[in-house]
Amino acid sequence: MSEQQERAAFQSRFAPESKEVLVLTQEHGGSGRAGKDTLWQMNFPLLGVIDLKSGALSTEPCCLCWQLTDAECKTDERIFDLHDLSIYHLRVHESLPTPYLAQREYLWVTEVLARDCQETRLNELLIAYKTPVILEAADCAPLTLNKSLDLFYGEGRWAGRDCSIHLEADAPKAQTADNALHTLQILLADSASWDQKARQFAANELVENANDWQDDEDECAPEITADEFASRISISEISVSAEDDEFELYYDDDDLFWGHVILVSGNLTDGFSDATIAG
Repeated sequence: MSEQQERAAFQSRFAPESKEVLVLTQEHGGSGRAGKDTLWQMNFPLLGVIDLKSGALSTEPCCLCWQLTDAECKTDERIFDLHDLSIYHLRVHESLPTPYLAQREYLWVTEVLARDCQETRLNELLIAYKTPVILEAADCAPLTLNKSLDLFYGEGRWAGRDCSIHLEADAPKAQTADNALHTLQILLADSASWDQKARQFAANELVENANDWQDDEDECAPEITADEFASRISISEISVSAEDDEFELYYDDDDLFWGHVILVSGNLTDGFSDATIAG
């Protein structure tokens, strides 16, 4: 597909008429492209959008988007030079509804009309967004909500060791993590037992791979046993889902896989289900 065809296909997803809006940007705008596409698509999440014709404020999930060439993608400005947590007056086209996306879930930016704008409702959203949300949990330092990722994060103790804790919020933009916290508290209450089982499960699943990796480096290296494997790895992070009592335990590999992370997945009902190498 030519660049012209890519632009035409992109624009066909949006309403032909433009409109003016005030937007409050969130964080972590980024670009990507699929397959053999020539152009990149820049996406920038929003905290709020005000339709300047109706005056209505929306805080539903929404992203700004536009296309970039390779050269434009490599610049700091990326055409429109938008920044995190800022209010802009824009000319945009609303995305059309599809079987997978609601109408207005994306706004195609065609012009920046004003920067550093002030609007009472958007300013209040920004203040609320910047206000820390703290979760208290036993055996953990206070966990702070990363609102752009919908994750509570902090430090805790697992089987006598310090580690990072990540809890998924109950829903997008939620300020609670009741489901994940329930799972975490069950895990921490018996962390020594869960830790022993996780180590043994990882060893049983991955010890053959570990020996293959060692042989690649040194064919004369002594064989690693499952018990040795289990004893060498050490917890680094606990990540708990908001759904189905699911969790992931991240272990440092002590160079069994040359510095990669060992990820052990499971849930409270069925125990451990998978062990992989990551990172």
